[in-house]
Amino acid sequence: MVVGNIDINGLGYQARPFTRNGQNRLVHRYIVEPTGASFRLSGRQRPEDLRSITPFIFPNCSLGLGRDRIDSDSAFEPDEYRRFFDATADTRWARGIYLPVQEENSAQSGLEVVRASASFKGNIWTIWEDDTGTDIVARKYTGSSTKAWDNGGAIAANAVPTAVIDLITQKTHLIAMFITNNDHVTSRSTDGASWSASSTAITANLLANDVTVHEDIDAGLLADIGGELVGIVWHEGNGTITFFSSTDAGDNWADESIDIASGNGPQGVVVIRGPDREDKLILATREGIHEIDTAPSTWTTRLIRPMIPNNDNGRRMVVGDDGAVWIAQGVDDDSPPIVYRMIVTDQGYVFDGVPNDFADGDGLPDEALGPIRWMAPANGMMYCSAGGGKSSRHARIWCHNGKGWHSVRRHGTANQKIEWIAASGDDDGLPRLHYAVRTGTAASDANFLGQPFVNPSSGVSINREADGYVDLPYLDFALPLLSKAVLRVGINAQDLSSSTSGEYINVDYGSGADNAAATARGSFTDLGNFLSGTSTIDHASGAGLSVRSYALRVKLFRNSTVTDTPILKDVEIDVVPHIPVRQGFILRINLQETAQLEDKTTEEVITRLETARDLVTMPSFAYANISATRVKVVSLNWGDDVYSDGGGILSVPDAQALRRGEVEVVLEEVLA
Repeated sequence: MVVGNIDINGLGYQARPFTRNGQNRLVHRYIVEPTGASFRLSGRQRPEDLRSITPFIFPNCSLGLGRDRIDSDSAFEPDEYRRFFDATADTRWARGIYLPVQEENSAQSGLEVVRASASFKGNIWTIWEDDTGTDIVARKYTGSSTKAWDNGGAIAANAVPTAVIDLITQKTHLIAMFITNNDHVTSRSTDGASWSASSTAITANLLANDVTVHEDIDAGLLADIGGELVGIVWHEGNGTITFFSSTDAGDNWADESIDIASGNGPQGVVVIRGPDREDKLILATREGIHEIDTAPSTWTTRLIRPMIPNNDNGRRMVVGDDGAVWIAQGVDDDSPPIVYRMIVTDQGYVFDGVPNDFADGDGLPDEALGPIRWMAPANGMMYCSAGGGKSSRHARIWCHNGKGWHSVRRHGTANQKIEWIAASGDDDGLPRLHYAVRTGTAASDANFLGQPFVNPSSGVSINREADGYVDLPYLDFALPLLSKAVLRVGINAQDLSSSTSGEYINVDYGSGADNAAATARGSFTDLGNFLSGTSTIDHASGAGLSVRSYALRVKLFRNSTVTDTPILKDVEIDVVPHIPVRQGFILRINLQETAQLEDKTTEEVITRLETARDLVTMPSFAYANISATRVKVVSLNWGDDVYSDGGGILSVPDAQALRRGEVEVVLEEVLA
């Protein structure tokens, strides 16, 4: 019930005019200050600190992928602004972001499927299936002239389907392992051109069935430990992995008579010094990671890391430049891989996740999901191929720079795997990352990236693709429930041209009216081009764009020299948070007039005002023709007169005395 001039918490009060700022008024209204006046002496300024724009800056992307959204409570963590959701640009370097290294073709006349590689006498050699899968051939890379896989020779020519399975250098020989029918066969060469079969072969008929044309099979791997060659093969009929050794570079093989039960063949193998300071074989199987001790006359084996069974567990694991074994957890084509580093200590083997791994944070974009298929270390970084295993999945080559994963190459056609990669400077001394895309059942497309390992700040000439992009995370600017005005985007870049006929950067943006409905990245809106004379672009000519969430796709382009690239250094988003206006009210209530108006005593009026003040919840407030609003009773400032019930003035306290006079009431809206 509204009675009198004022309503507080549903009850009426009689207000008295008072003087404020030289004027008589019934209610003095003021704005509750929406932002603080403080200024932080350290750390990033926050929207609640400032009354002007707040800049949100991405200085580089060197910490890698894994951020689709920077949550509000992480909005002022500097490392959050060094990660991205997706990229094809070269983001590995703290100095800046570059166009991706250009893919170049390696000629491969008449060859079908490449399976493995090894460095041998100053060249990188590969083993191929050829002639509709019935021949095995060796080819070396000629980079200085033809950039082709040529020369070499036939390892085996058969009238039946033949598969590889591995290639290794040991002592003076290049040794190949392959499958004919259901037999493991090895052949050796001193020059890569002329090959001869081993004199004493690995036990025959270990596979349960004959291989089919270009069959992908984990039938065996080769390793060199302490000058002894080891053949690790799948005895499919027994459901075991078994071991053979050779002391004469693969000419004569002896059965070591140890077995590991497994539902698949060997998936990865490395040699590393164990906790006892003796070399050990470390083997990845479908079921986990095993240590094989080859020092005793009877070899021993033990499981050191059980894993969820998967046919990609530890696939082509390697020892990194950091001395750790890099091991991938196998996953399906709808999951991001998980990578561990196994470190050897005096107490044993320690497994630790790599920093900012694929599965950390917000993971991978869906098109990049799938298992790791090959690993290769180079220049202090780790490279791997992954994904591409089904429709809508695109294979990638990734690089871990010690801080996080970065995309080095995105293959443009879905459902094609990058099955083999190799880092090499053999032949002509030019560092290359070689790789092969499995374009069909009977075809591999061999390519390379030139100078992919060097920091671009060195000044080395690197061929670049014509375009590349970085998808930055969505931001709510630390205030998820409030609208913000994004005023402009700024780009700090180097080597931009004055027009789009050269090198330039284009920016698209996506925004959401609420955090649950942010624009899909594929349907972003063009903001504009950044050229040599353009460092900022305004939204709506400076009026700003009203958003709750906001993200950018930053795209790099070149249209001229193949070695040119724009260099993106910083991205700045300038924001003003819209904090809704909240009102405050100051008024004076006459206790006696209010009591008479409502047929109450002044004590009752005092009690209900104090009740409103002491409420935990927010009482309502209304006057004149304004709608009721929710407020906090900030203070009641009393000016008491004391009367007896007969109307006289009392000189001493009395239980029958009445308080009268006026009270100054201060109210403030809490929500707008």
